Amino acid sequence: MNRLKGLSLGFLTLLALAPALGLLSPVSQANYASAQASFSFYMVTLSSFSGGFNGPMGGQQANVIHYLVVQSNGTRNVTGTNASVRVTSEVYDYALVSVGTETVSGDVNLSLADNELTIESNVSYLSQVVIETAGQEYIAWAGLTNGTFEATVPAYVNGTAEVYLYFLNGSGFYVVNADLKAGSTVTVPIKATLQSLSVSSVSVMSSERTFVVNEPRRYAPLAFYLEANGTVYSDVEGYKAVKAYWNGTLVPAIVWRGEGIFKHETISFYGVNGTLVGYVSMFFLNASLGLMAKGLVVSGPKIVRETSMLTIVSVNGKVVKPEFEGIAMINGAPVVIVVGHKGEVMSTGNVTLSHEVYINGTKGAIVWVEVNGTTKAVVVFKDNTTANATVVKPENVSRANVTYQGTPYSAIKVVVPNVSGVMTFNVTVNGSVVTVLKETPDGKLIALNSSNYFLVNGRLVVVDDPTQTYYVVTGPANTNSSSVTTSSNTTTTQTSSLNQTSTASAQTPSSSSSVTSSNNTVIIIAGIIVVAIVVAAVAALLRRK
Repeated sequence: MNRLKGLSLGFLTLLALAPALGLLSPVSQANYASAQASFSFYMVTLSSFSGGFNGPMGGQQANVIHYLVVQSNGTRNVTGTNASVRVTSEVYDYALVSVGTETVSGDVNLSLADNELTIESNVSYLSQVVIETAGQEYIAWAGLTNGTFEATVPAYVNGTAEVYLYFLNGSGFYVVNADLKAGSTVTVPIKATLQSLSVSSVSVMSSERTFVVNEPRRYAPLAFYLEANGTVYSDVEGYKAVKAYWNGTLVPAIVWRGEGIFKHETISFYGVNGTLVGYVSMFFLNASLGLMAKGLVVSGPKIVRETSMLTIVSVNGKVVKPEFEGIAMINGAPVVIVVGHKGEVMSTGNVTLSHEVYINGTKGAIVWVEVNGTTKAVVVFKDNTTANATVVKPENVSRANVTYQGTPYSAIKVVVPNVSGVMTFNVTVNGSVVTVLKETPDGKLIALNSSNYFLVNGRLVVVDDPTQTYYVVTGPANTNSSSVTTSSNTTTTQTSSLNQTSTASAQTPSSSSSVTSSNNTVIIIAGIIVVAIVVAAVAALLRRK
């Protein structure tokens, strides 16, 4: 574990006792309909004055060990904008004297589930439980046990972690480590010879603290800021888009990390449609230093201070089991897109629309993703590759009759620009859509996979590895419209101008949520049902013939 040295004793004390701990949290505007915030703060100081004390009253106080623990824990439901939570802080000051050695033995059981760690121990002198996960560490619990002990505290593990059990051993620590996984229980056997400590006094002081629950920003530098006694301590954290574990599921995440005076990290987790489902902020500082003060003589570094803060916020949101995934670039920003088994899309960007598609026989999902005001259509394929989808505006939209497999139909003819790669366009349609046909360069008509077109708020969205001419079949042939006839090799068309029947756009169709959203009933579902009914009716007519 990394060790940072050289911070002043005064600053560390101020950090432990500062009433507004929210200053250590990322600052941004948040509006929570409902969220649960868990907070834990620890400061541990271990000092040994082996040289004695020469004060105004004289006298000696040799080999006195002071073990100071400041702890704050709390879990609250929060609502509203910039919600804050008040928690109670306890300060324990143990004055200890070493009186020989003793052998301690027993077990420490650790159980981690739903961002909570349960600690059960029957071993004396357990003083800290430190968790290191994905390069970040924090104190999950600190105190001093004497016999049977149990506690449940907030904790976060990004899949796997190393847990360090600190046992007080005179003026130092005896440390045992073990592997820890989210959703698992581990038993750590302990047998060690430690210094036997006699408690000469214990003082306890309580106070209340407030911390602010602020949602981290997406795709922007995250400022870490603290002002103390007129001095500003700050650091700008860079970010990266990754996948991280949230309650046992790998979901898209953005990680901000700073490696300045403080070691700190913030992870935001994003679920279906790119909605925030939670975030974790971790802060850790370990400083060891010698103390030289008037009347006090200390040989060597005899003071160890560790300060840690953990904030876990759970927001109402949905995550799904991933099936395939990809990474796209939008305005230079990496965007993680994960597609679930039922077509739901999770992303680090805001998902405005999504739908399952098949391009050249390969399953995928087209996703409209917004980052910092820019929206881009991306196709994520089952082999975890991605392709940008070109959003085009049709060059011409007209009414026509088309004969397909010997049957005449009324259709909307759509001519689009000649582009390469995956393409998407949309037009407004009145009524139902039976099928969508594409005209190949040799004049043949081919029906698109039914997944590759869908209705959103009255607009038909088409996704394809493109040709230039499409026919949106809307029903039986209209004798007043121009006709389209097909042969084995060619297709000849005569069309009439289409006014006020459909409009073309190169923009993303307006949709309040993704088509896979669990919050709203999307028109696409109704459109698919209507298409199925119409296709069944046409099939029945064909059978009669």
